[in-house]
Amino acid sequence: MTCKMCKERIKNWQGNDPVCYFDNPAHNWNCATINAIRDIFAPDGWYVELENLPMDVCAIRNDDMTYGLICFNDIDLGDDEGMVGCLYVSWYKRRGNTEALWIIGEDTQPRRPTEKELLAIIHHFKEGKDD
Repeated sequence: MTCKMCKERIKNWQGNDPVCYFDNPAHNWNCATINAIRDIFAPDGWYVELENLPMDVCAIRNDDMTYGLICFNDIDLGDDEGMVGCLYVSWYKRRGNTEALWIIGEDTQPRRPTEKELLAIIHHFKEGKDD
């Protein structure tokens, strides 16, 4: 099930075609939704400036790997009960693949996020920049 953002995006680069995260989570490549999540950490598209991350976002770099958390205690993910937790993300350099993407809830086992949840997180951080 290709995500809405991948369907709407135009391929404007040379090289491999995108592989949407929602079509193949283990071998995603340049998924537009996942790129928007990674842009929360690195809006310039490459380098994560740890001291300039938004509130409720943290990251650490180890050589060329980036590991990040987005806390969503105050983000409405659209579920009825409301979830307290975070989104864990890891990726190598700025290549198109995102190695790990997990929702970690207060009382639940880690699981893959839904498109709806990721869009809510993206929307929350985009709104904060437009104010």
